[in-house]
Formats: sequence, structure tokens, C-alpha cells
Amino acid sequence: MFIDKGAFTINDHAYVLSVKPEYKEYVDLEWFSYVCEKYTKNCVTSKDSNGTFNKEIFLKEQIELIDYEMQKQIVKKKRSLHVIQAKLKCFIAVLGKTENSVSVEIRADRY
Repeated sequence: MFIDKGAFTINDHAYVLSVKPEYKEYVDLEWFSYVCEKYTKNCVTSKDSNGTFNKEIFLKEQIELIDYEMQKQIVKKKRSLHVIQAKLKCFIAVLGKTENSVSVEIRADRY
């Protein structure tokens, strides 16, 4: 993952999550981002086009940690699923183009 320096600022619209050094072997941040989604939904106080995130509510949430090795396995499987999903999207796009080109050829043969 790469974030260009100077491209972003942190304010009430974005927060950076990091794991304290003493917890590095207890929490996989990528796993936490998956789990965190359901908790962050509970912390949105305004659901309009520019939703408002309430940090105080989020900091009060109790998030259950599972075994660190299990977290890493989940991340590995999620990554594999993302790769499969991306390949399927490409395949569907290619299939759609192929079907369109075949139907165009058929139409051309009719005339």
C-alpha cells in the first residue's frame, strides 16, 4: 500500500488507525479494518451524503479480538477472495465484449 506524501490531511473527515508497538503481535491491522466496518457503521450519527462519524462513540466500542494467527489466516483468505473477485470481473468484462462482437458480426452477416 502506498500513500503519496502531502496528498492527504487528517481532520474530522479522516482518521489514521495504527497499532501501538506493544500490541503488534495481538492485532493485525488489516483484519481489524474488516471487523471495524460493522463498528464504524454504528458510529455514524448522520446518514446524509456527508455522514458524520462520532469518534467518542467509536472509542467506547468493545471489540473482541481473536487469536492473532487466526486474524492472519482470515486476511490471507480475504486477499485470495479479492483476487478471485477481480479475475471474475475481468472475465465478465471480456465475455461481455465477446458477446457484443459476436452479435455485431451476426447482424452484419444478415444484411
